[in-house]
Amino acid sequence: MIRFVGAVNDTYDWFILADIANLNRLQQQHQLGSDLLEVLTTTDIGDEVVEQGVMLPLMGIANLPYTILFNLGETSAFTQADVAATHQQSGYVIEVISGQLHLFTVPYLQDWSTHSPSLIELAQQQLRPSVQLANGWYSVTVNAGDIEAEECTSVIEFCLQPMPQQPAFTADVSYQFALE
Repeated sequence: MIRFVGAVNDTYDWFILADIANLNRLQQQHQLGSDLLEVLTTTDIGDEVVEQGVMLPLMGIANLPYTILFNLGETSAFTQADVAATHQQSGYVIEVISGQLHLFTVPYLQDWSTHSPSLIELAQQQLRPSVQLANGWYSVTVNAGDIEAEECTSVIEFCLQPMPQQPAFTADVSYQFALE
């Protein structure tokens, strides 16, 4: 399990999980402008991007520091702590094409061309959550809730299961991961 302590949402109520190279590919392929936030929230391409595994948005994220867990096939941290997750959503998919996933916030999407290179640098300095993975498709279950044993007790866990081909997307794209 890969752990990152102290992730914050930059006062927006979203976190976004994506392979930066895959999001860059989408931007170039569809000739999208630098403000991906506007494009993804005001056009139909936003839902398509999520359903096609380019990015996974988490909405309703309260302005708290979080422990982010990337679970690569281990028993869930919530199960290990004998605590029920407040939120559990399965059916997400994500495609990795650069060997790495990054967790970032809304402001990075607002000027993507400028900010995407800095995300890679911040991850290398371990200042933003990221995880190295083999390229390919993953099914994702997101667990969120409180685990008292963690330094930041509000926890978001991404359970990443490699898949031989693109899995079906069955998640609720509008689900709110509100933690208080």
